[in-house]
Amino acid sequence: MPKAPDGPRRRGVLRPLGAWCARHFVLVIVAWLVALVGIQVLQRAYGGDYSDNFTLPGTQSQRGSEVVTAHEPKAGGYSSQVVLHDARPLTGFGDQIADAVGALRKLPDVLTVQSPLPPPGRPPTPPPPGTPNVGPLSTDGRTAYLTVRFSVPPSTLDPDYLNGVDRAVQPLRSAGVQVEYGGPLGERARPRPDDRVSEAIGFGVAVLVLLAGFGSVLAAGVPLLTALIGVICGLGVLGLIAAAFTFATVSPTLATMIGLGVGIDYALFLITRHRQNIMDGIDPVTAATTRLTNHLTDDVLPRAVRGTDAHGYVTGATAAQVDFLDIVAARLPLIIAVVVGLAFLIILIVFRGVLVAVKAAVLNVLSIAASYGVVVAVFQWGWGGPALGVSGTVPIESYVPMMMFAIIFGLSMDCEIFLLSRVHEAWLRTGDAEASVAHALEITARVITCAALIMVSVFAAFIVSDTVVVKMLGLGLAVSVLIDATVVRLLLVPAVLTLLGRSAWWTPRWLDRLLPQLSPEGTADAP
Repeated sequence: MPKAPDGPRRRGVLRPLGAWCARHFVLVIVAWLVALVGIQVLQRAYGGDYSDNFTLPGTQSQRGSEVVTAHEPKAGGYSSQVVLHDARPLTGFGDQIADAVGALRKLPDVLTVQSPLPPPGRPPTPPPPGTPNVGPLSTDGRTAYLTVRFSVPPSTLDPDYLNGVDRAVQPLRSAGVQVEYGGPLGERARPRPDDRVSEAIGFGVAVLVLLAGFGSVLAAGVPLLTALIGVICGLGVLGLIAAAFTFATVSPTLATMIGLGVGIDYALFLITRHRQNIMDGIDPVTAATTRLTNHLTDDVLPRAVRGTDAHGYVTGATAAQVDFLDIVAARLPLIIAVVVGLAFLIILIVFRGVLVAVKAAVLNVLSIAASYGVVVAVFQWGWGGPALGVSGTVPIESYVPMMMFAIIFGLSMDCEIFLLSRVHEAWLRTGDAEASVAHALEITARVITCAALIMVSVFAAFIVSDTVVVKMLGLGLAVSVLIDATVVRLLLVPAVLTLLGRSAWWTPRWLDRLLPQLSPEGTADAP
């Protein structure tokens, strides 16, 4: 028989809190309903707006922007393009282009407007021989763009502002010229994405999976209801925090996607354990441009100002994105190391097995690495992109790997602890390592499968979103959960534990004495 850890188990606060909530369930339900209504009222009264405008204090792109704003305001700002195309040379529409330029300059928050045409009487300047044409007017003269610089990010402009832009370019459209908006102005003109279809699909699949898994309308409804309340409260709190901090416009969609999937998943684990406790007789109350920018920052500008007191900066949206990418890339290894290290330590403290902790950390990273590969293949290499509504190749957003790692690792550890708890219980009771793994797999496989189906369905439903970042996260999270719940959790983990046998739960005596005594579910005699 395995030796139980020495010393008393430390009593945590969660078990007494859960027992108190169970005894006073009416009060707890009323408190949550009051919180739900109160948060919504506060959010409507004091909530902030979501914005894609952000700053990176201390970076060279931000310092460059501040220098430009202080000394030449009209040269800074936020640029967008008004793209023109016609079957005939656009030089024949000089009057209409001039009228559009003049009307755009009169709009609020417009700093400058650059016409693509040369001054009257002067022919377009061709590019040097052997070099591509990168000017605002194409070589055949049939495509061009106006560069409009705004004093504020176009994404923050009122939707009615586009009506003024439409009126300014109306002479060109009346003449038959095709006019489209590019850059941030084009993003502002794009219809706001409606993710209600994704949410409905994920919620509907969750209902079917829970009904099939529990065979009870009440037991299936509780995870859905608690997840829905959690999402609504979370969105309200997010709106309140947005009054003080900047959150991207995609934040509510990501919060809904993660909240539904994770909320249902956690509730499913709790209800399953609750039902198991009842069955056992226990009282229930008791997650090319970059290189150019770096070349300008590291090589071109230093050479240009060498020997002078001047300082050179590369600023603008692209430079800010490169700085943000550099910050994320520099901190991602540290984040991964800290999270994996803490997970290893927690598993070691709770289950008292060095090899179990190593196995958990390695296999959880495996599912994350596999999901990274799928996201790169689909979006960066273009494999199957058109089937998901992605035309061509798309670069991976810089913060997507970090978000995927945080979310996926958390979900993987939840499933890991859920499975290991049952294995450890059987091991302490019987001392038979192989039989303990088989017993734990028998009683947890259906729950893990149901939880995975729900999360995969919720995450995959967001692949139909029109926002590319949401597509990336939806696909990456869905693939990772699928791999983790099948290949890792129900195949590799049991296989590795069976091969390790008794050695899986080995811990040196000196280390066992140093580690605190913790139980994942508290002591059995807790009130």
